[in-house]
Amino acid sequence: MAKKQKSFAEKASSKGGKDLVYVKYVKSVPSEKEGYWRFNESMVAMEKGSSLDAALKEMEDAANLVDIELPTAEEAPAQEAAEAPAKEESAEEAPAQEDSKDKSS
Repeated sequence: MAKKQKSFAEKASSKGGKDLVYVKYVKSVPSEKEGYWRFNESMVAMEKGSSLDAALKEMEDAANLVDIELPTAEEAPAQEAAEAPAKEESAEEAPAQEDSKDKSS
């Protein structure tokens, strides 16, 4: 006997997972060079029944997290050490300025 084969639609629907809906998102931005409007298109995958605003908010938050630069453990002590001498120098310069004012009077 021949084995019954599944169609592509049956194979795709039998895969476990979430039901996803794909939405084409078009964002308009002004061009940097000429000032004309440009359109950026992207496909957004979201769960069936969820709101588009929530999916766009998640994308925006993820993009903002990429832009943040956190100082590493090696950079933090170096920055503190660089700030400390600057504070000491300003304290040493203050009496020198007062002495020059006294001499000119």
